[in-house]
Amino acid sequence: MKTLLKCRGRNRAAYFLSDPEHLGRPFDEAIFLALRRLGYQVDVFTTATPKSCDHAFIDRFDLGLKTFDYGARWLGKRFFDSSWKDYDVYLSCCSAPVPTAYLLSRRSRAKFVIACDEIYAGRIPPDPRFEWLAKYAMRKADLTIITDLCRMPLQCDYAGLREGQQPFLENCCACVDPRRLRQDKRSLRTQYGIPADMILISYAGTFHEAGGAGDFLSILDFVDTSRVGLMIQTAGTMTDLVKQLLDRLSGYIPLWVFDKRTTYQQALSVTAMADIGFVVYTQAAPQFSLMGFSSQKLCNYLYLGQPVIALRQPSFQILEDQGMAVLYDTKEQLPTCVQGLIEHIEEYRANVEERYDRVIPPESERMRRLLAGLRPILLD
Repeated sequence: MKTLLKCRGRNRAAYFLSDPEHLGRPFDEAIFLALRRLGYQVDVFTTATPKSCDHAFIDRFDLGLKTFDYGARWLGKRFFDSSWKDYDVYLSCCSAPVPTAYLLSRRSRAKFVIACDEIYAGRIPPDPRFEWLAKYAMRKADLTIITDLCRMPLQCDYAGLREGQQPFLENCCACVDPRRLRQDKRSLRTQYGIPADMILISYAGTFHEAGGAGDFLSILDFVDTSRVGLMIQTAGTMTDLVKQLLDRLSGYIPLWVFDKRTTYQQALSVTAMADIGFVVYTQAAPQFSLMGFSSQKLCNYLYLGQPVIALRQPSFQILEDQGMAVLYDTKEQLPTCVQGLIEHIEEYRANVEERYDRVIPPESERMRRLLAGLRPILLD
């Protein structure tokens, strides 16, 4: 991989990841790519070795994979380990790893960067005991990389940041290399017993009411089930009871359920079988009404050329304006929206293909911004 710049110091970065199963996400991938182009070796610290480890992803960025623990006892035993001085920048996803990464960065007199993949305003954080320290660390960070700038006021309010106190840098959840994945949909569908000509609507993520599970299943009440089917991907988050119920339903309705935890790329190849994406957030916390391109599943659907059905929120309005999605306000509006999209699906598909770069900046532009934002921090 070409190195664009040789930075000062040790040229090693420690990246603390909230969930080991998140390794391989586009949000992290773009940051790894930028760090590598700036001449950095990256070690990723997670609480456990990922169960669905993507060795190709690890090899691509020559990542070191190490484990750590959130607990004070673990940190107390290892705080004075001289190896921490090998790193001249520490990056941490929100929120549980933040105190550990911050304290180690102070120990090493290194730079500290928040990779703000989540915001916990109005929510209970993963480790509430040290939330006060996490907020303090966020205020002391040299830079915050956030998934969508529309969420910057939320993060500032949560962390207690004053306007202009630190730089923010946008890094959305879209794939680093748009359109690189174009699976043979017909062969994939044959593998899973899905008719090649069926219009398949996809639900991704934890299958629960807050994610629109009820609205999603209701789609089969008003469509022609000989032409339209449903697909659910839960990444191993489904309870046994829900799985049993859906398995039974799939014997009577056109429904395909994928509940195994896989690598990001494997999950994306399954999503590629769909024609339409379904995106709903009804959780009470304010970040869920400002999802924008922080929504991984939304970015995945658009990346794969699939139009979207979504519950209306201001940050999704651009998709409706560009003819890439239909938005609904209430469950009563859902039949009209779904049927309208299905009737004009070729037009919506063409819009997604043609206008993707209007709503998500091209990879070259996104990387240019990341490099421009990181370079002065790492060179200071």
